[in-house]
Amino acid sequence: MANITLPNNIQNTDTSDADKLMANLNAIITEYNATVGGLSGSIVTAPLGSALQVLRRNSANTANEYATLAVNRAFSWYLDGTSIVADEVGAKYIAPQNMTVTKIWFKLTSGTATIRIQNGTTDIQNSLSVTSSVGNTTTIASATIVAGDVISLDITAASSPVGLIVAVECSQP
Repeated sequence: MANITLPNNIQNTDTSDADKLMANLNAIITEYNATVGGLSGSIVTAPLGSALQVLRRNSANTANEYATLAVNRAFSWYLDGTSIVADEVGAKYIAPQNMTVTKIWFKLTSGTATIRIQNGTTDIQNSLSVTSSVGNTTTIASATIVAGDVISLDITAASSPVGLIVAVECSQP
């Protein structure tokens, strides 16, 4: 194990000094790259708000690979008790960013229902038959959601549906 000599000795009673903290961080990064990271990679640092995030990466990777990671989001509904035919049941969601619907999951405790997921008044998917078995679809009619769109759930047919669970899975590049 390597010893790291830091250029600044910061005590618990010291007020934060960004220059001292950065000098110490740079010393740690230099030592890491010289001893550990030199074997398989290097350190990439990136500011994240007021904190400094340190990411270890393999030297074969590029910084662009980190920028292309997709984030998954889900809009979900849980309706306890017996549901009836109705538009905009449960919560309505406002999309925080542009995204693409990738899958819709659904299940009932008992009974059956037919549901529709809408983006405003446009169907994202309609005529989904929901039973007590977990179901899903990846064939989405209108998969694109734009920031600010309102997402809602409608029950278009019902036969004593109890405990409706629906989740709309989205990817966000």
